[in-house]
Amino acid sequence: MSTIGVNVRDDKLAADCLGALVAFPVAIQHMRESNDAISIPNHMQAHTRDAFAAIDAAQQDCRMIAAAATDRLYRHIVELTVLDAFTRSYTAVAVKEFYSQLATRQVGTFYILDNSLRQDRFMAVLELLNIAGISCFSPNTHGTDWLPIERGIRQIASSHVAYIEPDATANHLAAAIALAKGLNSVATFRNEAPENPSISVINLPRANASDA
Repeated sequence: MSTIGVNVRDDKLAADCLGALVAFPVAIQHMRESNDAISIPNHMQAHTRDAFAAIDAAQQDCRMIAAAATDRLYRHIVELTVLDAFTRSYTAVAVKEFYSQLATRQVGTFYILDNSLRQDRFMAVLELLNIAGISCFSPNTHGTDWLPIERGIRQIASSHVAYIEPDATANHLAAAIALAKGLNSVATFRNEAPENPSISVINLPRANASDA
């Protein structure tokens, strides 16, 4: 497991794919200012589709894009001061499209998070990750026994999953990391404060479908 700063800004194709996630706070603010919950999400949805089509045309691997994604989204969510219909609409359309594009290319993600979270922020993270198409597991919502959580993760491991420990209710991080290493998913781990852009990459298992 290596700790890296995932930076795709110098790669235009990769940056375009992540555009909907990078734009998250600014796009939602513009939606509020224009009182329009539809136009910007639809525009970013189309942008994401075009960006992934360009990645395919260039026969470029999208695993590092996947590695950067959920951590970027998490860091935006914990900075929210308002969770409203505009936030939910953008997540449901623009952000979910990003994860749908990964799924189409048979790239799953597994994000492991060990950060102290207030209850309201924890609930916001759960809600918005789920809206984006990421199934969330936590001792705080699924019970403190690891085995049922592991079974649940394994059942959907080819999709997008997050395992979250927001406090000291339980500590299954070692087991979660071991599980991530054995799955065919792009797996990342954060135990640094959100202000730190670095994350640990646990697993980059294979190239995406367009490179197979």
